[in-house]
Amino acid sequence: MKKTIYSLLLLAVVLISSVPARSGQERLRVAVNSFDNLNNDKKYAHLSAGFSEALTQGLFQIKNILVVERQGLDRIMREHELAQAGAIDEKSAVKTGRLMGANYLVMGKYQIAGGNVRVFCRLVNVETGAVSRDHSFQVTGSLDGIFTVQDELVKRITASFGISPGTDERRRVETVNRELSLTKEEFKLYLQARKEFYLATPDSYQRAIILYAKALGINGKFALAWAGLATANLYKGYERSWNGQSYDEEYFKALAAARQAIRFAPNLSETNCAMALVHAYWLPRPKRKEAEEWARKALAINENNAEAYFAISKARGGDLEYLKKTIEKDPQYILAYNWLGLVYQKMNMIDKAIEMHRTSIRLNPKWALEYANLAYCLFLQKKYPEAMENINRALQLKPDLKPAHVIKGMIVKAFGGR
Repeated sequence: MKKTIYSLLLLAVVLISSVPARSGQERLRVAVNSFDNLNNDKKYAHLSAGFSEALTQGLFQIKNILVVERQGLDRIMREHELAQAGAIDEKSAVKTGRLMGANYLVMGKYQIAGGNVRVFCRLVNVETGAVSRDHSFQVTGSLDGIFTVQDELVKRITASFGISPGTDERRRVETVNRELSLTKEEFKLYLQARKEFYLATPDSYQRAIILYAKALGINGKFALAWAGLATANLYKGYERSWNGQSYDEEYFKALAAARQAIRFAPNLSETNCAMALVHAYWLPRPKRKEAEEWARKALAINENNAEAYFAISKARGGDLEYLKKTIEKDPQYILAYNWLGLVYQKMNMIDKAIEMHRTSIRLNPKWALEYANLAYCLFLQKKYPEAMENINRALQLKPDLKPAHVIKGMIVKAFGGR
């Protein structure tokens, strides 16, 4: 029976993101906060998250900078109540950065006037809370050519650390900056899609799919939107698979979208990684060889791509070395903790499995599957009341979650329904 339940739960792994850690060797890790809208004009409100997303994606192309994903910063700020409406000061920046394992937190403001945008940017040293002249600057440009402003911001940030990007890195920065042109309607839709995707629920995946499709309806060459559409379809299909529903349609849509992403931007780590993930998650068996080939391509472009390490681990059925590498590169990658929980569970290291599942729940409290995983581990330890509490929470979030119903039946049988 235990083997059967484990098999059910092993099928039930979805994609999301996890917590801070620094390697023994000090490395430059940067997080980008939302920018403040000095105009308070709702017409330009989307630029607040827009600048953050564009800079995160731009800096991600530089191999000597480890970038904390945007959604990880949002989670920590919510969890520790460090911000109101996304704004934080230098004092709270120190706490935020330390929680994320970042060395510097990028903070900024923008002002729109006469068709131009002026951006004020500063980098807070997480260790000291100080902002030096070397890490403070402003950039001005036209709204119509806002991608040049984004490009200049990336240049200023990298130069302030004495980093000189190579030719390929500069080309990739230019590619993502042009794709993520903040004033275009497709970028607004892309931002909304990303927000939905990171909620990581079946309904949010579907909303993300709709938003990505709308963005692509405006710009069919939007490679990052194709990559996003691929992963949104993939995870929607995977959720359906472990709940006993058909998933072929979503998988083939994911593959088609990943191919389009590669077609329009073959030299981006993100597009190659989307293709790797599709093959790593392919059912009934992952296509390990293809997944690893695409993941290696992604890593050859950017060795800091945590998702590529995760794709290799997933293709190998939960390789511990690559799961730990995933967390080293992106301490906010939740699914690595989910998989670690399942691997430890299989190794009968239940205390460690519980720790991993609790971390996933803390980072995504609406993930029904993780409550079921946690409940099963607690059941194995005969902690029946707590197991019942978690399995009921899983079913509140997703009443049709089949593994949860099986686990609840086991708990009721052992616990006598108490």
